[in-house]
Parts: sequence; structure tokens; C-alpha cells
Amino acid sequence: MAAPTIRVVGHYCHDTLIHPGGKVTQALGGSSSYISSVWNALKLEHEVIAKVGGDFLYDEQVSHPALVVSGAKTTHFEADFTQGERILRLLAACPPITPADISGPTTVTLACGIHNEIQPETLDKIAQTSRFVLCDTQGFIRSTDHQRRITHRRFDETPFAGKLGRMTLLKASEVEARELDLDAARQVTTIAITRGSQGCTLIAPHGEIEIASFDAEEIDVTGAGDCWMAGFGYGMALGMGTAQSARLANFCGALAVGQIGIPILNPEVLNRAIRAI
Repeated sequence: MAAPTIRVVGHYCHDTLIHPGGKVTQALGGSSSYISSVWNALKLEHEVIAKVGGDFLYDEQVSHPALVVSGAKTTHFEADFTQGERILRLLAACPPITPADISGPTTVTLACGIHNEIQPETLDKIAQTSRFVLCDTQGFIRSTDHQRRITHRRFDETPFAGKLGRMTLLKASEVEARELDLDAARQVTTIAITRGSQGCTLIAPHGEIEIASFDAEEIDVTGAGDCWMAGFGYGMALGMGTAQSARLANFCGALAVGQIGIPILNPEVLNRAIRAI
């Protein structure tokens, strides 16, 4: 079988982490970086479409270089953990990805924006050039308040509300799912609600399926949803159904939470899981 054609669309970013006690660390972030790490472990040829500014610090940590936008800054988030619950702020935003940046055709595209870099017209181009379009809700519903803190808006109030029919799957965390009209959305696409250690729920017009989680030692949940998307996309590219792909996705998400930062994954373990699933 020929290698599946697969790509991810979404910016790399800078993450500034303020830990309890005040220690500050810097790290590579962005859904694309996590997703690419999973596919690299699988030795899967893939494409990453991302933009960064001239201030990008992590060229040596990414296997697929981003398009550098002259005069722009890299998207930059500050995650403050000093008050218990994480407070996320947007410090800078790189210009969006345009339809002209999308090549094609491809079998599977993951539209995994982190903050408004995927515009409606770009999603249209993705749908025109991809058989399966897998989307993450976070990049569509994120907004900011007057202090640049990340907030959520109702999905129905975004320009993507009329694009659900172009999506093969829309993934949302339990928090993000509160911003969706699930009854309406399930009529035109499949919704995947990820529940961490509780697995995930697939919601489609014909019913709902609960997909069990895998045991994991939870150390760092950052990027778990991105690794979930990587596993689901790979399953779809291999010709698995949605339930099998979701089980593989749960496995990848469980591997991710056992490590700090972008996970280093064992190809043998991943391939053994794929064969079992």
C-alpha cells in the first residue's frame, strides 16, 4: 500500500509557561508541532502548513520548516499556572494562512488552528483539495478579552457555522463542546468530544459511540488533544473507520500525557497499537 497522503494546517507558536512558584520557561507550541511529532514517530511522510515570524526560536526542533512572514511576529501564548486554573493570554499573532498557501490534493487534512489563522476561505480550499477534513474547534472559537486573555465564543456566532458540511469530523474538548449546538451539528458532520481519561464520544446523525480510553500516567496534558488528532488522522488515512480511528487517537493521546512538552514516541509501540486496532 502506498504511503497515505496527509497534512496539517496551523501555526507553530511560542509558549511562555509561568509555573506555580513563579518559574518561567519557554517552549515550542502549536498543534502542528505536536501532530508532526506523532507522524514523525510513525515515519509518515506528511506536510505542515504553518507560518511564523522572524522571531521564531525553534527551527531546529521542527522537522518541517514554516513559512516566515517578513515583519511579523510568531504567535505567542502565555500560560499562567500560578493561580491554580490556567490563565492563557495571547501576546502576539502571526498573519493567517491563505488559500494560496494550501497545496493539494491530499487524502487527509487536519485543520488545527490555534488562534484564527485558518479563515473560512482557507477552509473552503482545504475541503476542495482533501478527501477527509478533520477540524479542531479551538481555532474557530477562541477570542480575547481586553486583557488579552483567551475566551470562547459560541461556534454559531463564528463564520464557520455554515462550513460544518465541509468537515468530516469536528473535535472538541468537553469545555469547547459547550459552545456547540450538538443537535444541529451532528446532522451534517461527526463530532468527537474528547474526555481525557474517560475516552471520547463520537456523535453522528445515526447515533453515539463511546470509545474507551487507555491507561496512562498523567504528567502533562498539554498537546494531548493534538496527539489525539494525529492518531485519528492517521487512522483515516489508513482506511480505518471512525470508531477504529478514534481508538487509535485515544492511544496517542494517552502516550502524550505521560511526558512533558512535545512527546517523544516509540515507533514500535505505535505500530503495535495500529496492528492491534
